Amino acid sequence: MEVGALWFNTQFTIGRVPHYLKLKSLEGKILRPAYQIDFENDYYQVKTVNHPEELAQVLALRFEVFFREFSTQKVTFSLFPYDVDMHDFVCDHLIVKDKALNKVVACYRLLSTNTDRSFKRFYSEGEFQIDELLKAPGHKLELGRACVHKDYRKGAVISLLWKGLIEYAKKSGTRYMFGCSSINRKDFGSVAEMMEQLEKQNSFIANFEVGVQAKYKLKFSLPVNAEKSGGKAMGSLMHMYLLAGAKLGRTLAYDAEMDCLDMFTLMDMNELPASFERRFA
Repeated sequence: MEVGALWFNTQFTIGRVPHYLKLKSLEGKILRPAYQIDFENDYYQVKTVNHPEELAQVLALRFEVFFREFSTQKVTFSLFPYDVDMHDFVCDHLIVKDKALNKVVACYRLLSTNTDRSFKRFYSEGEFQIDELLKAPGHKLELGRACVHKDYRKGAVISLLWKGLIEYAKKSGTRYMFGCSSINRKDFGSVAEMMEQLEKQNSFIANFEVGVQAKYKLKFSLPVNAEKSGGKAMGSLMHMYLLAGAKLGRTLAYDAEMDCLDMFTLMDMNELPASFERRFA
């Protein structure tokens, strides 16, 4: 193993020990989501997590996808193979389960202002300056850590996840849903082309000022592909957000741990396209 990889794995493990211990302390307890979601079809169940074993599966799935599959700084070994932080214990977790295997195959982390839970800040505030949005009237819902197992990235599971999101937003009286859309390093060369495309589609946030925290400001120049990429930088998740009428922040944030670029993403439930609502509500 390379020295750099060993350092990264060590830091990754040590920083998550307290959260791992808290996860273990939940064993045998019932978790109570702020808003209960539970529906199913013949193959899948969509629900909010209410059992520690489900939460452990969520965190293990995120670790596998984010740090073993997508990150350029791959974690080849960890004593605690979970992607976990302090937000996981105050948020709700929306999941899709494969009923035959009793296995979590997709998830979202959700945090609403319309609960009695105490939290210091949204995860997005660590990367972005969003004070104007948070002061605006209406309840807000942060969508985070979107994740789908590589064997289930197909229409059925994605649709069920969005049905669950829309139902949760309505139950929580949400006006604004927000979070981050990520761009992998392999697609950095397509960012300039993507930004031009977003400008033409009027897809940038205009009614709120959104800045980037100093730690996450981009400190290097992005490459530019010589040939058109066909919007390759715009991943499937970002594309779905745009179909839902989302707007994106103009300023990019660089997440060094994941080695990716993040764009602040905002959806106004009052402006959800009728076709999108009919499809998923």
